[in-house]
Amino acid sequence: MKVFWLRYRFWINGFILLLPFWFLYQALTPPPLESKWAKKQSGEFSAEVRPMDKEPPYLHDGKREKDFSVIFGDSCANKVKQAYLRVATSAPNLPDDDSGIVHGNTSIQHAHVPFPDVIKTDDRLWLTIQDWQGRIIQLSWVLEK
Repeated sequence: MKVFWLRYRFWINGFILLLPFWFLYQALTPPPLESKWAKKQSGEFSAEVRPMDKEPPYLHDGKREKDFSVIFGDSCANKVKQAYLRVATSAPNLPDDDSGIVHGNTSIQHAHVPFPDVIKTDDRLWLTIQDWQGRIIQLSWVLEK
């Protein structure tokens, strides 16, 4: 055993030094995104929504949430004052709290969407956008099971 250690100690130590870089690479590689849902447009605003993963909604502070990414069209990202994603049967108003708010940089944004415990067949994912003039624009997608 002593001969083995003396012969390969530098290779073993080099491997041990390089091993953390493999785990760092795995930790920093983002998971593949889900496929985009259909692009919707209303007036000058267009947006694409996609779930961040295939997982079901998770519990966060006692409420069920699911993460979605939002990609606004090229010309409309700077025209958005605030945007919210909600699950509802009909078009929701702007919420009073910050749950479901779309945040991030101008190229891709995301939201932590509150989900009901039971999803009805007529529930939709609603994107409510307020522009800088105060107009409200709403886009919706059918929820996939």
